Amino acid sequence: DNQHNVEMIQDALKNIQHAIKEYYLTDDHDKKIYLREIVNNNVRSYILNLKGFTPDIKKKMEDLPIPNNQFFLWHIYFKEVFDRGGFDIVIGNPPYIKEYENKKAFDGFRETSPYYMGKMDLWYGFACNGIDMLASNGILAFIAQNNWTTSSGAKKLRQKIIQDTKIVQMIDFNEYMVFKESASIQTMIMLFARNNSEDNYTFDYRKLEVGKKDEYAFALLGKKAIPETKYLTPQIIREQYKDKLFTFNDNEAILQKIYEGKTHLTEDEVGQGIVPALDDYFILNSKDKFSSQEQQYIKPFFTGLKDRYTSYPVDKFLIYMSAKNFSGNSLEDFPNLKAHFEPHKEELCESKIKYKTPNKPYFFVHRERNENFFKNGEEKIVTQVRCKYPMFYYTKESFYGSRALFFIQTKRWNMKFLTGVLNSKLISFFLKNEGKSQGAMLKLDKDPLLRIPLPAKFSIAEQQPIIDIVDKIIAKKKTNSQEDTSSLETQIDTLVYKLYDLTPEEIAQVENTTK
Repeated sequence: DNQHNVEMIQDALKNIQHAIKEYYLTDDHDKKIYLREIVNNNVRSYILNLKGFTPDIKKKMEDLPIPNNQFFLWHIYFKEVFDRGGFDIVIGNPPYIKEYENKKAFDGFRETSPYYMGKMDLWYGFACNGIDMLASNGILAFIAQNNWTTSSGAKKLRQKIIQDTKIVQMIDFNEYMVFKESASIQTMIMLFARNNSEDNYTFDYRKLEVGKKDEYAFALLGKKAIPETKYLTPQIIREQYKDKLFTFNDNEAILQKIYEGKTHLTEDEVGQGIVPALDDYFILNSKDKFSSQEQQYIKPFFTGLKDRYTSYPVDKFLIYMSAKNFSGNSLEDFPNLKAHFEPHKEELCESKIKYKTPNKPYFFVHRERNENFFKNGEEKIVTQVRCKYPMFYYTKESFYGSRALFFIQTKRWNMKFLTGVLNSKLISFFLKNEGKSQGAMLKLDKDPLLRIPLPAKFSIAEQQPIIDIVDKIIAKKKTNSQEDTSSLETQIDTLVYKLYDLTPEEIAQVENTTK
């Protein structure tokens, strides 16, 4: 019986391959319909004779429409292609789906694919599998979102590209919306050849620097030199790009010098702001209706910075309760808090299940973080995730921030000295070249903050002048947040250039690109 099944499978495969070949050779419409029926019948025969199918399953399979939307037997339909190594070209506009937006879309892929990782987009998996389907030197040609070059969730995709392909071309449209009907999607055309051997090569990199006009996009495609475009030929040495973000620019020499002999912030020195979960129930416009006992759990809440060295005045408050500052599971002793949360108890409990923290009391914030980053009396440096240019704010006051902010605390540097360095033109230059971006906006989350090269060797004498100037800036901004402190900031820039040992020519290069 098994031998019979094997023969049936082999016959079905031969019939499928022959019919598919004939299908693509004929122009006769009626013959195409006839050949498709042959393919479908033989696919059914192939499936029914596979090992493991019980009579009950086979009975159900007999009525199964083929083709259908539950499976696609690509290894059968394209057997001839894979017998010779794969496709010469794979072209696609893959689906852009984040797991937090559509968890079900990742079912199966999440459990079985070596390309799955947290914070990824589903199209990264399409790209990796597309590369695997290529013949040697075959081309993957995709149009997809452009933020994968620096996204933490695209780490496996970048590794795949560096290890298994030769980059041929990348055309980044930046803020120009190729898909007009999806205005929020920033895209890139990318071409990768399946090639894991050729090293130390260059490729065609194009980027629209600014602007959303059609004429700019057409100029980019035609490689026409206009002020809004940038054309580079980056050099790829595979080993150097291992675990590296794909930031291509014409400042490699000076960036390498900035990196040399420097150190970095560590994971425990950088923390994200608070994620309440159902924000509307935790964020208040006023705390007046709560008792003084209850107000110990209500904190000044911030969602952004006004500028360097400056924050907006507090106008929101956060109910901040967690296992670290509240014992027990009841609000009986806090009647106003209970009255505030009780009407939303069911929804809050559901959110705890959604965020996989079902054992937390419903009135606890979802992710409370390390409270030392926010407490009154604790030195902290605050930065905003999305910004046109880097902004760092020093404070010792109570500052409970949202997920849109990141916090820095360290004892390895004086915190005012570090604030001055981070707000300098040099670090702005570095982040614009080596950090993350979304269109014209920088994205200063944990990854780029941990990548910032910081002075590893410095004396108290080198720190003090910067500390003194930062003190003056803070004093002026406290009196008037609109106070112009640019001359003081320029003094800090000069001192930072000396810390990084930049030449006058290198300083001019930084100044010209950070105006």
